[in-house]
Amino acid sequence: MTVSPAPVEGIVTTAGTAAAPPGCPVLAAPPETGLYLHWDGEALALCRATPPRLRLVLDLAATSLGRRGRQASAGNEHIARACGLRGGGTPRIIDATAGAGRDAGLLAGLGAQVTMVERSPIVAALLSDALRRAGTAPATAPVAARLALVTGEAAAYLDNHTADIVYLDPMYDAGRRKALAGKEMQLLQALLGPDTDADALLDAARGAATQRVVVKRHRHAPPLAGRRPHHSLTGRSTRFDVYLPTG
Repeated sequence: MTVSPAPVEGIVTTAGTAAAPPGCPVLAAPPETGLYLHWDGEALALCRATPPRLRLVLDLAATSLGRRGRQASAGNEHIARACGLRGGGTPRIIDATAGAGRDAGLLAGLGAQVTMVERSPIVAALLSDALRRAGTAPATAPVAARLALVTGEAAAYLDNHTADIVYLDPMYDAGRRKALAGKEMQLLQALLGPDTDADALLDAARGAATQRVVVKRHRHAPPLAGRRPHHSLTGRSTRFDVYLPTG
């Protein structure tokens, strides 16, 4: 499917000389964001035409599956400890708020089988393209094979699926977003806006997780939905709240 160069709802979507990946959506977002998708024949990018002009290509091979992934271990990563990864086995994890896919890629690199759920078809298209490229690189193909992607609402997916661990990383509050001024966060925030239903997602996650729910929060943020976790692991700027089964 070639991405149409015609404006859609005020958003320009462009394509290079090659056809875009099959199923690539036409970007529809508020016109004031200045966002558009661009396929250059090698990778799909989310771009912003208005200053500051930014371009985002999700590259799992260079982030989660790259250097950090090679250096990561169950002992030196807070996220791994929060998820109870101790080496051995293949725990099943649902990352219900996949976003850029970095945490999912890291967890897959540590041996987990991770299903990423992303409700935005635009972000899902970027993730799908990143998985495609990671799957063709010999160094990252084995890890990419442990990642699956589902496009849809997380709550509905969790109502019909279970996993050992459900992982949630809702969009941080305004103060946190200002602190994270990287292009990835800027473009995703412009596209997605805040997670207004994250609190409600916690109950669905707890119903789907057989071992634990892990919620990523800013170090000083209140617990999700005001629910006190069973325990937390706190780093320099991030906290992982762990909820264990109640029954």
